Amino acid sequence: MAEQPHRDRRRIGNYRLVQLLGEGGFAEVYLAEHIHLNTRAAVKLLHTQLANEGVEGFRNEARMIAGLVHPHIVRVLDFGVEHSVPYLIMDYAPNGTLRQRHRRGSRLPLQLVMSYVQQIAAALQYAHEQRLIHRDIKPENMLVGRNNEVLLSDFGIALVAQSSHFQKTQDVAGTLTYMAPEQIEAHPRPASDQYSLGIVVYEWLAGLPPFQGTMTEVAIKHAAAVPPSLRLFVPELPPAVEQVVLTALQKDPHARFPGVLAFAQALEQASNHLAKPFASGFAPTSSNELSTNRLPNSQFSQRQFPAPYGPAPLASESSTQLMPQTSDQHLFSSAYYSAPQTPSSPAQIGGSLPLQPAYPPYSPGQLSSPPQTGQPLSLPKGHNMPRRTVIAALAGGAAVVTVGGLAYYAYTNVRKGASGVFSIPGLSSATAPLRTFAGHTDLIWGTSWSPNGQYIASASADGTSRVWNVFTKQPLFSYRSDIQSEIQKDGAYSVSWQPDSSGIVIGFEDGTAQLVDLTTHQQTRLYDSKNANNIRGVLFAASISPNGRYVALAPTGSSNNDILIFDAGTQSIVDTLSGHINTVWSLAWSHDGRYIATSSFDMTVKVWEWDGNTGVLLYTFNKHTSPVFSVSWSPNASHIVSASNEGQIYVWARDNGQILSTHSGGFAVAWSHNGKYIASPGGSDLKTHVWNAQNGQLLHAFPTGPISSVSWSPDDSRIATASIVMISGRTVNRNIILVWQI
Repeated sequence: MAEQPHRDRRRIGNYRLVQLLGEGGFAEVYLAEHIHLNTRAAVKLLHTQLANEGVEGFRNEARMIAGLVHPHIVRVLDFGVEHSVPYLIMDYAPNGTLRQRHRRGSRLPLQLVMSYVQQIAAALQYAHEQRLIHRDIKPENMLVGRNNEVLLSDFGIALVAQSSHFQKTQDVAGTLTYMAPEQIEAHPRPASDQYSLGIVVYEWLAGLPPFQGTMTEVAIKHAAAVPPSLRLFVPELPPAVEQVVLTALQKDPHARFPGVLAFAQALEQASNHLAKPFASGFAPTSSNELSTNRLPNSQFSQRQFPAPYGPAPLASESSTQLMPQTSDQHLFSSAYYSAPQTPSSPAQIGGSLPLQPAYPPYSPGQLSSPPQTGQPLSLPKGHNMPRRTVIAALAGGAAVVTVGGLAYYAYTNVRKGASGVFSIPGLSSATAPLRTFAGHTDLIWGTSWSPNGQYIASASADGTSRVWNVFTKQPLFSYRSDIQSEIQKDGAYSVSWQPDSSGIVIGFEDGTAQLVDLTTHQQTRLYDSKNANNIRGVLFAASISPNGRYVALAPTGSSNNDILIFDAGTQSIVDTLSGHINTVWSLAWSHDGRYIATSSFDMTVKVWEWDGNTGVLLYTFNKHTSPVFSVSWSPNASHIVSASNEGQIYVWARDNGQILSTHSGGFAVAWSHNGKYIASPGGSDLKTHVWNAQNGQLLHAFPTGPISSVSWSPDDSRIATASIVMISGRTVNRNIILVWQI
């Protein structure tokens, strides 16, 4: 890397560097003035030195990018190599980026989103016609020009990839949060930019991107997971708009819109409730087919909820990036492409269903209806998924391993027994799970071991809760809500047991928690979160108290993120706990029932004291710097362990938040009943860790792969993990429960 001291006093070509605008791991961006014309420009100095053989390659691609002339693309004015350091000189956009204008967590009005999409789509269509793929579409690369127009920036990650040092990783460059599945597999195409723009649109509307977690978890979700319904976050959003966005987010690039302009126009039609269908193969070919609307000079109104990731930095991005050796926000990213690639067969997961969202591709006027059922379901068979997709999702090619040091675990010689139960022969007791339960067709969000130790219950985004007998290895039943969903997919997000193990309380996406009897497999009580306006909130968390007298619900979208406490018998609300300013993701009763801990996207954990009639806020823990997804109590209720999205786990005192210890990992965490152990994901090693709760010593590391939930058996001799596991090196079951001996 070239020397940096006093660089702001240097000249680059005919430009004098005036002020550092931003710096990342891969480049510095300066405000500069032309020494003769006194005009301003932005100068990007790349943190690399090109060998002689790489200079010409850089110049060739820079010429290509400098040839992009469009009202919504930042113009490259000049480029060169000075002292082996490549640089680019670009138009200066004085009003910052769309990330700076709309901080993380902002929910934008639909009309404003449409204006942005029209401008960005026009720029992308033009670039695609020039046989260029951007490959790094995100708000940080969308600048605001002098007249408040949107300007697409940062074509050209491949500029510095000409040297042999980087050639092995250049094809997977980009930002993982917004990256299309085929781009993760190192096969970007124009439809990849459409997918990335779809992720951005989702984030603008919902306030957060659809897939979150560790690098590995996000990659797997891009490859396999259905995005959560946008109407979870924006109930008033027209269903047709949601279907347009989900079509742009199809896993198979051939199932998306024929072109990025077709996506933009479909979004406009859907938001205006137009019913004119698109002709087959519709794909505008001229950038003039969409207006290049400019932004008004006044600030836009926008609904805000606190940014879960903190303020956006000027020139660095917290989203995981797949970059050679390092990551940066303001790199150009382009790839010259030739002929379209041969379509591959869509991945299969969920019986014979293709690996697509549970919504049909967009067709104006044709909306899918959610299924209605209140009966226990038959248990479906397992599903297959192409090995190539899974390996790319887990490993992201060599670049992911280089950046994150990641690995994946392939269980070989897996044999399927009766009732969908898998066995894994040939592994020692130290590395093989005791039990493996399969059957869910989507991510498992919750697991819970019955107090009598005989059963394990689960809750899944596929809309079902399932119960297995641990000793017989047989599935007992599967249950789906019989409430008509107000959204298009009624997932189950949480499950907890009655103290006598006679039934389970399931929290559903339809805003209800339902008590299901273990013997009859039927609902016996219903706890409804709907408010005075008859609107229900999605239940990410629902839990019955240790004495069975109360049920706590954490609905979002209907009651200002309040926690509702119900009388378990009368099914009426006893009290409402208010204080969180964003979605509550999890809640846990202390073992004595005197306290409730709630964690939220507002990055806090709140502790409430409960006297049987009223809940009082006792303490707010605010050391996390991203959404807190899981909380668990020590047996004596003196301490809490909490896990968040940034991969940090804290063990802290209930009354004053004093931190006892910290650990790497995140998302799921559980304290053993005897108080000796804590189980949680271990982070980049893709194992579930069991560690000493007092001194933090690692005791066990089970090869579970990424997990979304963990639960202890009552005698603390075993744990159950909701895992994502490779099977036979060619298929994946991302909806599997593994039981491990401690």
